[in-house]
Parts: sequence; structure tokens; C-alpha cells
Amino acid sequence: MNNSPSIVSMIRFSWAKTLEILSPFHFKRWFKILIIVSFAGAGIPSFVVNFNLPNQSAFVAFTPRKIKAPKFSPVIRPPTVEELSVARASSSSGASVCCADQVAAQPNRGFKPPSPNPDAEQIKRLRSQAPLSKRKASPIGVAFFIAGMIALGFGSLALLVFFLWLASRLNFVLLNTLVTKDPLIQGPFKQNKEIGDSYFRWSLAFFGIAGAVLMILAMIGVVLLMIAKKNAWLSVLFGIFTVPVSAAIILAVVAIGTLMHDLVVPIMYREKISAMKAIKSFLASDAFSFPRMIQYLLLIFGFWVLATVIQMIIAVFVGLGGLIAGGVVTIPGLVLMKALPFLKIPILILGVFAAICLILAVVMVIGMVMLPAVIFFRVFALAYLAKIRPDCDLLGFSGQR
Repeated sequence: MNNSPSIVSMIRFSWAKTLEILSPFHFKRWFKILIIVSFAGAGIPSFVVNFNLPNQSAFVAFTPRKIKAPKFSPVIRPPTVEELSVARASSSSGASVCCADQVAAQPNRGFKPPSPNPDAEQIKRLRSQAPLSKRKASPIGVAFFIAGMIALGFGSLALLVFFLWLASRLNFVLLNTLVTKDPLIQGPFKQNKEIGDSYFRWSLAFFGIAGAVLMILAMIGVVLLMIAKKNAWLSVLFGIFTVPVSAAIILAVVAIGTLMHDLVVPIMYREKISAMKAIKSFLASDAFSFPRMIQYLLLIFGFWVLATVIQMIIAVFVGLGGLIAGGVVTIPGLVLMKALPFLKIPILILGVFAAICLILAVVMVIGMVMLPAVIFFRVFALAYLAKIRPDCDLLGFSGQR
């Protein structure tokens, strides 16, 4: 136990091996490794690009037309100081007409009621017809909408399953890249077909069961809340019970998935065995123990927090650079659109294309900068596996400590 390598030695080895794998720098080579890492799902899951473009048709459909404001006739204004002076003078000279009568007798000073708004009747008619239009919804349209939503759900599920299968295969391609330092894709993708498909089937079953358990737990929670709807204390008690159980299940899923991905998959790669055989081999060996697994998970969590902070800082600076570059390109385009209005549509199309390219470039730059951190994660996992199970030393860690 005294000859066991320390955490510091594993960190030093992992960083040195990472630089060795990525050196020398060639853009094409790094880009291939970035593609493998991205589709293998081995990146740092804290940077997500999500931008939504507004639906312009909605603005066109609900643009209100201009409504003229009703015109009002002038109201009676109070008499001025000059008119009051004239009225006092006339009353002192014996005039019988009052100032208020003189003011009221002047033309165009009577109050007239406002003219009716021609749009008021149309607005009332539209409001009265609105409920009727909702009731007359076409059954065919509703059926098409439901069918579209079902097709969208199945399509999304199929796409998710496809990317899970692709990630399962490319995980072994990434291990081959770390071992051989050569980012080949086609050859290792075919060579590790059987173990890649085995890992895919295990992942599909594992995450499917976990999702089903969470759904059942959620339905139980809803039923319990409905039962305790009139009892506030009972509702709080059920909530206190449901939330920790759900959190514990999610943490267990994350922990098991991480250990499988980091420590069991390399055993599959080395021995060319299925997922279940690799799990049995790992659990039956002296390498498995709960203190070691907890120690590894805590180390990975600490590295993940540090890498996430670094990645957020890099993302801010790269994003600012992208905004500046976008502004430099956008300003001449706006000037050109005002100078040549007939080029407005082509310039808008070109601007959308340039914006998409700029966003992809920002994501690629961030991925390139963070690539050493991602490779360090996988190398450290292999070094930790070599520490607890020396027969699975894929990178020669035992000979360099």
C-alpha cells in the first residue's frame, strides 16, 4: 500500500501524457481529435450554445392596423383676464349682458359630443366571433397537429438513440487515439464494432431503466400530492420524501455512468469483451472498493469544477471577440443596405450565413482551447485504473511513476 502512486504523481503523469498526445500542434490533427471527443461525449458538459431566432411570421400575423383616434370638438374655455376686465367695465356702465353670457355667445365655443369611432363596431364584431372560431376548429387540423407532435417525438427519440450509438463506438476510437497517438477514425470504428455495440446496448438499457424509475417516482409523487391536497403538512411531508429520493437516484445514475465510462470501458477495450463481462471482471477484482470509487468521483468532480470555471472564462473572452468581429462585419453591411436598397435580401441571406459560421467558429475555438483539459480527464481515468488494477495499464503509467 505504501508503493501505491499518489494523486499528485497521477496528475503530473496525466498532464505530461496529455501534452505528449497533443504534440506537435497541427490544426488538422487537433480538429480530428476534437471531432472524436465531441461525438464521443467526452467533453466538459458545461458549455451549451442555444440561441433562438424569433418567428417573424408571428409578428406579421399579429401586427395591428392603425386606428384613427376620435376627433373631439373644442370645449368651453374659461374667460381670459382681458374679457373679465371688459365685462366689469360694461357692467359699471350699465350694460345688462353678463360676461359669462358674452363668452357663451361667442361662436364655435359650444361642446359637441365626440363622433362615434368607425372601428369600434368592427372590434366588437371580431370579439364576438372569436369564440365561434375556436369552436369551429377543424378535426383534420387537430389530427394533423397530433400526428406531427408524435412524429416529432419519435424523431427526436430516434436521433437521441443514434447519437448514443455513435458515442458508444467513438469512445473506443478515442481510447485508440490515446494509446497510439494517431487520431484514426474509420479503422478503429470498425475494429471495435462488437464491443462498441455491446456498450451501446448496456447504455440504452441502463438509461432506459433509470428514466422509467424516475417517471414512476414522479407519478407516485403526483398521486401523493393529490391525496394530500387538503392537508398542507402532509403535502410538505410527501415533498420532503420525494425530492431527496429523486436526487439520490439521479446522483446514483451519474456515478454509475461515470464509473462505467471511465473505468470499465478501458477494460472492454483492452480485453475485447462485452460490457457485462467487463463489469463482472471489474467487480470481482481487488480494484473495486467503495472508498476508491468515492475518491475517484470526488477527484473528477473537483477537476470538473475547475475546468468549468476556466471554460466559462475562455467562453466569455472568445464570445466577446466573436461579437466584435460580428460588429465589424455588420456595420458595412448596414451601410451597404441603405446605399443600395435592392441588395437588401441578398445581404440579409449572406448575413445569416455569416452569423452561423461565426457561431460555429466560436464553438470550435473554445473546443480547441479546452481540448487539453478534455484529454487530461481521459488520461487521468486511465492512470487511476492503472493504479487500482495494474494489468489494465494502457499508457504505461506503472513504468513512469
